[in-house]
Amino acid sequence: MISASHVCLAWSLWLGCAPPGSALEWAPRRNESTWATASLTVIDTSTLEEQHTLVTRPVGDEVEVWTTRSQVVVDGPGGHQQYDSDAPGPSDPWPFVLQHAVAKAHARIRPTALGPELTDPDAWTEAAKDELFRTSLPPAVTKEGMLLADPVDFAAALRRVFPEAPVHGVLEHSDRIGNVEGVRSETCVTTRSEGLRRWRCEGHIQDADGRLREVESYTEFVVDRDGLLSVEAGYEGLLATPPSSLVPVGGRRLSQREER
Repeated sequence: MISASHVCLAWSLWLGCAPPGSALEWAPRRNESTWATASLTVIDTSTLEEQHTLVTRPVGDEVEVWTTRSQVVVDGPGGHQQYDSDAPGPSDPWPFVLQHAVAKAHARIRPTALGPELTDPDAWTEAAKDELFRTSLPPAVTKEGMLLADPVDFAAALRRVFPEAPVHGVLEHSDRIGNVEGVRSETCVTTRSEGLRRWRCEGHIQDADGRLREVESYTEFVVDRDGLLSVEAGYEGLLATPPSSLVPVGGRRLSQREER
């Protein structure tokens, strides 16, 4: 059973709220922070590259978070597509425009044993819908985009950027590769050097149906006195696709707090 102290341990990666006597003894971070995130996903011959800029702002015991910029590049059998929210154009792929609009909505989140959770899902949903209406896309497209204003999916995406911390040297949480839901299970080692504390976790990702084959994974957290500095996660292995093919899959994601 995960206790309240374990929740605080996970939240300390954001705000430094480590329990008394913990090895995590850095000062709470009370400033607005900018985060640069980058990810690369490869499934067979298709690649997806994403870069996002996020802002987090402590508000009492909660954190407000929103996205200020999104850049996406897709290459595969369907051709080449790209999008930059800072350079909008008439040929921008609608799915990327809609996704960025939803991500722009300010969300209040709080710590739980399973990672960040929205404190007011209904308020965030309404804010996300308002951002969708501001895109000036055709009404039919905007209506379709309303499905993206899902607080459950938003919280899951946020946990992929800022995964929960290890508990008792073990990191275990749900993960998605393509359209396959799996579980990431890793064992962690903690080290200290030059004022930084690191968790290096290694293991694998498996799914109930056995479609993920030999998928090895890792996660590394780096923390300084101001809280979480960076988190990197990756995986590589094989994915079984109908009717009987195995294709290579791999991915890497990095979230880095920008220094002021």
